[in-house]
Amino acid sequence: MMVYIAGIRDLSLIDYPRHPCIVIWFQGCNFRCQYCYNYELWEWKTENKIGLEDLIKRLEEACKWIEACKITGGEPTLQSEALEIIGEKCMEIGLKFGMDTNGTNPKTIQQLASKKLLNHVAIDLKAPLKVEDYKKLTNVNITEKDLENIKRSIKLTLEEDSIENVEIRIPIIRGFNDNPDKIIEMRKTLIDIGYLKAIERGRNVSIELLEVIHEVAANKELRLQKNL
Repeated sequence: MMVYIAGIRDLSLIDYPRHPCIVIWFQGCNFRCQYCYNYELWEWKTENKIGLEDLIKRLEEACKWIEACKITGGEPTLQSEALEIIGEKCMEIGLKFGMDTNGTNPKTIQQLASKKLLNHVAIDLKAPLKVEDYKKLTNVNITEKDLENIKRSIKLTLEEDSIENVEIRIPIIRGFNDNPDKIIEMRKTLIDIGYLKAIERGRNVSIELLEVIHEVAANKELRLQKNL
C-alpha cells in the first residue's frame, strides 16, 4: 500500500502533549486556507508516495527515543486506511497516537475512536460555523453538510473518553475572524457542542488560539500584513 507523505520528523518535543514524538506530514488537503503555511502540501504529488511498510519501519526505528506518533498535514483523514494501520501499529508497539484534523471527516474519527486508536486530537474551529465565513477562509465550496461534519467531529472528540487529550484550535486572522462578534459566535458554538460539559466531566480539553505566521501564509495579502 502506498501513502502520500510530505515529510517526517523523527523527534519532536512540542507536537504531542507531554510526550516526545515522531511527526508525519500527510500530503493532500480538502481546504485551501488563507493562513495556511503548509500550502505546498495541498496537492497530491506522486513523487511523495512511499510504501506503508517503509513508513512503519521508520516508526519502529524511532521507538528508541519517542513515546508517541503525531499525524498532521495536509488533512490526515483523507488517507483513512493508512491512518488506521499506523494507529494499530502504534498501539501494538506501545506508542500513543494522535492527529491534527479540520474535522470534515467524522466517520474516520469515529472509526479510529471506536477501536480506541486515538489518544490525542487537535481539531480546528476556523471561524463561526456559517457557510459564508468558512468559505471565505478556506477558499473552497463549503456546504452546510461540511459544517455539520465539523460540528459532529468536535462533539465526538469531546465525548469519547478513549481520546485522552483534545485541543480545539482557533486561528486568529486579522480581517477574517478577529472581531468580537465572531469570537463570541465561536464561543457559543463550542458551548452548544458540549465544551463546558466535557470540562465538568473532567475531560482533558483545551482551546488554543493560534497566531498566524504572516510571512509564510498562503494568502499574499496576509504575507504583506507582517509589518503592519
